[in-house]
Amino acid sequence: MARWNCEGNLNFPHISRIAYCTGLGAGLTRLIAVHRMEVAQKLIAPMIQQISRQIQEIDDKLSNRHIYLDPAGYFLISLDREQGLLVVRHFGMTVNDQGLAVDPETGKPLSACGPVSTPLLGTYTAYTAKQMCVQLLESPGQPVATQMSHAAYLGRELMRAQQALTSGGEYIQD
Repeated sequence: MARWNCEGNLNFPHISRIAYCTGLGAGLTRLIAVHRMEVAQKLIAPMIQQISRQIQEIDDKLSNRHIYLDPAGYFLISLDREQGLLVVRHFGMTVNDQGLAVDPETGKPLSACGPVSTPLLGTYTAYTAKQMCVQLLESPGQPVATQMSHAAYLGRELMRAQQALTSGGEYIQD
């Protein structure tokens, strides 16, 4: 029996051999394959849930770390679903010696919750996150992000935005 081989011979060699010999091979083989898939899903689902929880814990922890502001400014990412585009607006910002974003005229810290009147430095559009990153970070001239951590953040956010754009899901910038 070790040399006998039948498509779908998945831990049930006696059933597959009977199915093959009686002409029931394809249907019974599919049934066995579906059963094996269901068993595998039951075994794998808890592992996937555990990995998802671990990923969420890591993400939550990293989201609470101190972030140094990029003196080159900040970015607001949005979607233009009609055109199928990622849209990035780049705003200027002044960072004081304590690392706080401040109003350039008054020197007072800017509110994270209220309206802010910082200058719009540029608006960029692209079809993909990769195309946008190349535009923002690899184009000749002054880079629009001057810190690697800020560039990495932009890459992550642009991938999330692209995924929302292609899937029709909601995008909220982190």
